[in-house]
Amino acid sequence: MSPTRAPRTSITLINADGFEPVSEMLIAANTVVDTFRSPDSTLRLIGRPGSTAAVSLTRGSQQSPGTFKVTLSAERPKTEADSHAYADSGRTVVGDLVALGMPRLEAERQFGDMETLDGRNPYLAGARDRSPTDTSRPESRVRLDALAASSTTPYDVMCADVNAHGGKIVGRGCSTLFLVTQNGSDWWFNNKYKLSVHSTDTSFPFPLRLILAAWDIRWASGNVVYDWDPDSEVPVGSCTTVTASISDRGGISISGTVCPNNLGVWTLDSRRSGAQWTGTEKGTQWEVALGVQAVHSPPGAPASYASTLGLACLNC
Repeated sequence: MSPTRAPRTSITLINADGFEPVSEMLIAANTVVDTFRSPDSTLRLIGRPGSTAAVSLTRGSQQSPGTFKVTLSAERPKTEADSHAYADSGRTVVGDLVALGMPRLEAERQFGDMETLDGRNPYLAGARDRSPTDTSRPESRVRLDALAASSTTPYDVMCADVNAHGGKIVGRGCSTLFLVTQNGSDWWFNNKYKLSVHSTDTSFPFPLRLILAAWDIRWASGNVVYDWDPDSEVPVGSCTTVTASISDRGGISISGTVCPNNLGVWTLDSRRSGAQWTGTEKGTQWEVALGVQAVHSPPGAPASYASTLGLACLNC
């Protein structure tokens, strides 16, 4: 009997590290959700056909923690029509996360502010007549959520949902890119990103615990990241709301509940910036990394970018 051929997906894994494609779902115009699995982990990505992804998984030992990285990359033409392709598709950040499997009310509460430049959460402005325990997501509902009208018009959104180490680490993150100035092929972006992840492991005496959760946005050569936040380490003594913001070209802001011990810079150079939470996870509390960046994409520089999710854990 010949082995079953894995389905072809529109998002290509260029480095799989044990993951294989298992399914694809078209959720909006020119947008897919692709699912990849390894023996004990599941990864769901949302993006445009032609996007690529890379996975790096290192098992831990008694001497060192285990690590897990996922990078989702996209390249877009610098055209007027393509500049509003995301808005024309009807997608939203919340709709994207629902399509990835996140309960809608949770997505609205945690990631609604990803849809606005100023960090307002439009979903908290009015009550919704929906049960908070309703986590069902039949295909018809996923599609309706994904096509809900957005209060703003991002240039692009990149999201990933992870269920790793047999469900002992779960979470998701997104980058939202806003094209704030467009003068021919001279483009300026204000971007934000947020990762929310935690361990579900309640075993004793050596449960799996996160010690790092990180996210960044990286741009192709020719582009310049010229402002960012966080720009230094922010000590966190207790779980508290932390805001990252920049003011250039109308500004951009994002907030989230960050728990001990630190929120700081993860990656930083002229073409990328990122944030990391570091500490030792207490119990199964959620850990958040978030940040913002300003990018100049001059004529001749491609609209090519990537986001990386990074995790490190003990006993994994």
